[in-house]
Amino acid sequence: NTSETNGLYFAPDGSLLACEGRAGRVTRTDPATGRIHVLADGFGGRKLAMPNDLCMDRYGRVYFTSRSSVKNPAGENSKAVYRIDVDGTVHQLLAEPQVHMPNGIVISPSGNRLYLIEAHPDENFNRRINVYDLKPDGTLHKGRTLIDFYPGRSGDGMCIDERGNLYVAAGLHATRGTSETLSTRPGIHVISPEGKLLAFRETPEDTITNCAFGGPDLHQLFVTCGSKLLRIPTKTRGFRLTSDQLLNQLGSDYRLSIAMTTKFPVRTTHGPITGRQAVRVDIDRYVRLLGPELRLYPHQLIKQSGLRKVVLCTDLKFDGQARSAIPDFEHQTLFLDVKRGASDARYQRLVIHHEFFHIVDYVDDGKLNQDAVWSRLNATKFRYGEGGRAAQ
Repeated sequence: NTSETNGLYFAPDGSLLACEGRAGRVTRTDPATGRIHVLADGFGGRKLAMPNDLCMDRYGRVYFTSRSSVKNPAGENSKAVYRIDVDGTVHQLLAEPQVHMPNGIVISPSGNRLYLIEAHPDENFNRRINVYDLKPDGTLHKGRTLIDFYPGRSGDGMCIDERGNLYVAAGLHATRGTSETLSTRPGIHVISPEGKLLAFRETPEDTITNCAFGGPDLHQLFVTCGSKLLRIPTKTRGFRLTSDQLLNQLGSDYRLSIAMTTKFPVRTTHGPITGRQAVRVDIDRYVRLLGPELRLYPHQLIKQSGLRKVVLCTDLKFDGQARSAIPDFEHQTLFLDVKRGASDARYQRLVIHHEFFHIVDYVDDGKLNQDAVWSRLNATKFRYGEGGRAAQ
């Protein structure tokens, strides 16, 4: 039972994000365990109508569209665009009449543009692709039309390549009882960031609905149309958000070097720090946890702490003893073991805040070793006196 799931998105950590239309929710599924976590199922005290498509930005925030439900459109949040922050807060970015029927949604490789398809089948409603400036805080500005499909059938789903070109599934072979004409050719429309049609590939039957890059090198475009699943080779590589890009954005925001490799052992006055390079799957999973926790700290506090580098590794030891994390005050570096305690996300969060607490406290010569003072400096719920001592 897929609950009429439509939009799907593989996050950098390998989990699968999904818009479950009939259930009226956005979920994250762990492919290893099959466990489903609900990211959003309402806004402003009302249920979501029919979540349709989604994407993610370099900060780990999820953007999704929602269409009308035939059950109770007056009592639901329909025809809108939302953002889910890393702390789970849901924000409504656009709603009717700003948008008529939001559908496909993608973010540019640069992270500073958001593209949105409007696909209302009724006469005198929007059938176009809009582009918005996407700010670092996740807000949208300066919305404008990139390309207008009216009176033909608008786009449905779309994806984007590494150069920022859109691949849009649009058009019809035959009318279908709506006001949509056949002026939009049925197939994949390749559109530049400036709104120029670069290429077109016709598809064999109605109705073309979506497309996505895949294959080992992202040089294959997979297309759904009617009863068929097509595979089309492409010259340009598709774009997919990676954990490296999430780390680079995090490091850039906080002026930190976030490394996945380093030369061990690291010599300190009190003993050697040793470890091994972590495997990709463990790093990808840990990045989803690290980013939201680190962003709870003000930039100024990170700067004052003197922290310069974060090293993600495994088999971390200090003077031969296994550790989950090690603050290296001499080199202004925080070492984090991405594998130790991996089955307990709460424990790993405690570890991050416990060790950063010590880094800040060390620089401040012990004056911050009080929960009352610490709580005024950042938005974390970590308290050293309430279990933090166990995070070793």
